[in-house]
Order: sequence, then C-alpha cells, then structure tokens
Amino acid sequence: MMECLRTLRQLQRVLLCFFMGVLTTQQALIQLLNNGRKLLMSSKKRTIFPFFDVAYQGFASGSLDQDASSVRLFAARGMELLVAQSYSKNLGLYAERVGAINVLCSSPAIRVKSQMKRIARPMYSNPPVHGARIVANVVGNPNFFNEWK
Repeated sequence: MMECLRTLRQLQRVLLCFFMGVLTTQQALIQLLNNGRKLLMSSKKRTIFPFFDVAYQGFASGSLDQDASSVRLFAARGMELLVAQSYSKNLGLYAERVGAINVLCSSPAIRVKSQMKRIARPMYSNPPVHGARIVANVVGNPNFFNEWK
C-alpha cells in the first residue's frame, strides 16, 4: 500500500487506477481512499479515476452484495468510476462473452453513452444476443435473481 501511495504522489495529471474489485480487500481500499484521495485532490492538476473489474463477483465471499462492497465504497465517496462486469463466469456462460460496463459520472449520461458507442461500435456490429438474454432474464426476474444470488 505504501508503494502505491508513493507512486500516487508522483502523478502529474490523471491516473486510471485498475482494481480487481472482488479480490481487493476493503481495508486496503479504505486506506487508499483515506490517504491517496487527499493526496491526489490536493492539486487541481491531479485526479484519480478508478476502473473496477468485477468478473468474479459472488465467488470471493459467496455474496454478490459483499463482493460489490469495494465498488460501493468508492461510489459512496462520490467518485466517478468505471465498473466492468462479466457474467461469463458467475452465470456459467463461458463462451458467450456476456458483460456490461457501468459508468458513474458527473457528465450528462447521454454524452457518456455516445462516447461508449463510438468505442464499442467498431469492435462488433451485431453481437449474439442469446447470452445477454439469459442474463437479462436472471437479473430481471426477482425469483431467478434470488436463486442465482
């Protein structure tokens, strides 16, 4: 953790911090937030932008909610952030490449959405939807969701 804080002190502008959201301990994140954010926010030229990968949500603790605590900790502090979620592992859809990118930001959502479309569009034109429909059915139906959870 101290090595991380030393690195943060040397920042000149913006840092995209990548976290394995499920595997990162909450205690380490609290320490980083309490020390690193004060350090970074002391200069208007420096800021931190967290990017969480929560591909294994539900596997670390056995609880979807508990494994989301690191992301919620940053969100509760009012920080803008990105969260990449994969349903390939925790729903057993390994070959389907089903996931989502979630953005918590202060910019109007329509602006962010248009930029995300610009990034995603060249990667694929018409991706298969069957995996996405399975996920939508599971997370959209309270009975299925609770059984999966």
